[in-house]
Amino acid sequence: MGTLVRNGVVDRQLFLEQYCAAVLSSWRRLQPYIALTRAAQQDDALWEDFEYMAALSERFVAKHPSMYPPIMPRMLPSYSKKVAP
Repeated sequence: MGTLVRNGVVDRQLFLEQYCAAVLSSWRRLQPYIALTRAAQQDDALWEDFEYMAALSERFVAKHPSMYPPIMPRMLPSYSKKVAP
């Protein structure tokens, strides 16, 4: 998918909105394996499209902690707002 997103075949925004959490979760689990594989092969190009997607996902999450439209009222109370004791 990294190749498709990088080359504009798949829309970056749409992909990140749907899959950024899954990409980051998978990257975090596989990162030690990827590091070992790269070290063994002495090749930073291994898994680089996946790394690219993880880097994009990390930036996306930092910039967009929520994709919920701000003008739309929530159905449940927000956990981000402090509740008076």
